[in-house]
Amino acid sequence: MTTQVFRGITYTPQVIQDSNQRVRGTANPDWLVVEGNNNIVNTQNGNDVVLLGRSVDLIFNFDTSIFSGEVLQTSSLPCNPNEFQATVYTGAGDDYVSLGAGNHTIRLGSGNNFLDDYGGNYLFDADDNIIGLDAIPKLVASAGAGDDIFYLGGFANRTINAGKGNNLIFLGAGDANIRTGSGNDVITSELSLLTYLDSGLPSYNQSITAGDGDNQIAVISYGETTIKTGCGGDFILAFGIPGSSSAKIYADDGNNTIITNDTNSVIQSGSGNDLIFAGSGDDIIRVGNGNNVINLRGTMVCLPEPLSKDTNLFGSSVEITGGGNDKVYLGEGTDTVILGSSGFATIYGFGCGDRLNVNGLNASFSRIGKDTVINSCGGSLGILKGYTGSVDLV
Repeated sequence: MTTQVFRGITYTPQVIQDSNQRVRGTANPDWLVVEGNNNIVNTQNGNDVVLLGRSVDLIFNFDTSIFSGEVLQTSSLPCNPNEFQATVYTGAGDDYVSLGAGNHTIRLGSGNNFLDDYGGNYLFDADDNIIGLDAIPKLVASAGAGDDIFYLGGFANRTINAGKGNNLIFLGAGDANIRTGSGNDVITSELSLLTYLDSGLPSYNQSITAGDGDNQIAVISYGETTIKTGCGGDFILAFGIPGSSSAKIYADDGNNTIITNDTNSVIQSGSGNDLIFAGSGDDIIRVGNGNNVINLRGTMVCLPEPLSKDTNLFGSSVEITGGGNDKVYLGEGTDTVILGSSGFATIYGFGCGDRLNVNGLNASFSRIGKDTVINSCGGSLGILKGYTGSVDLV
């Protein structure tokens, strides 16, 4: 009987060809190849492998901040993948599940699991150009406590609950609802997204809710993206497609770094010393109490580790370009607002303890009624609403 060695374990693959079955694994590590449709699979405890309508092409090493070792490259079996569906329950253990087109429900138990989703199939013309999407897959998946990896490539509509732990999520195209529990999670857009964007296919909505911890999130926004994080020192980057993106970012208490570019954004942070870069786009920014820095000028921003090492889409840094008509609401504390040469900023809540950075802009100030207008080279850079006192420049 053919065996398969994977991650130091020798498996005896079992092929499930029948449909509409309830399949139960053994107490030993199982390798299940599910070819039949509409099956319910329960692997029990152990380090199990489940291939849903997939076959193994090769085994290669995969190196990330939470896992370094062998993973599978799989391809679709010659059946009709768009009608394929399955439900999988795994027990405790480090399980591996690979799937593609079709509708799937995956419930992973506690352990350091790897869920590999290749997404749906594109439609091509005679010249091999992408002209549309085949049936859009649907994935609903959850995991128990552990450091899990969700590699969500291609396109699909996905609902993911990653549970507690230091999870790593690669996010492709399609509507997504991502939730994680407490832990230091890394969530980043996945490289295959570029194929989707280059083909001019429909936009989609993303919702990401990360629990308490020092989370690092960097995503491409194509449509509407909403990001919410719990308490902790979070790093959040939403990089948009000009004219096609909006972002809503809500960060709880902590010393957070929040970056948007080429999006019309709403940014709200809790108490803490936050660093906010609002690039091109019309942004509304509300900061909590603390010594915050709001940069509307743009600059080069380095991505922190482990995000900079885990992402396969962003490099080690991103360039943020200023501009847009922004509204900034300051809280209590010493806040610093950095203005650029393009765009216009309306600043509320500016007080005598706050500071303004207009370096290199040849700025001047004029009082009009209860407001202070910030001028430069015959134009206006912004206005301090309800404030006519002295301005501390840095």
